[in-house]
Amino acid sequence: MDVATRKLYPGNMVIMVSDGVMDAISAKDKETFLKEMIRKINARQPEEFTKELVELVYAVGGNQSKDDMSAIAMLVV
Repeated sequence: MDVATRKLYPGNMVIMVSDGVMDAISAKDKETFLKEMIRKINARQPEEFTKELVELVYAVGGNQSKDDMSAIAMLVV
């Protein structure tokens, strides 16, 4: 298990994705690719953000998925 500690500030967003999201990414470095996709999303509300993220990953995966894809985002207030 990996453990990371970060100080969070108001306006930060914590994002969690399921293995189905990661499996849909065919890039060699999946985490870096996911970070780049996250940076492209302009939505700032968690519900809109996760919807756009899953849709983007689904499109990059050729509109196919081997597993269900889920994402959760929490906005720090």
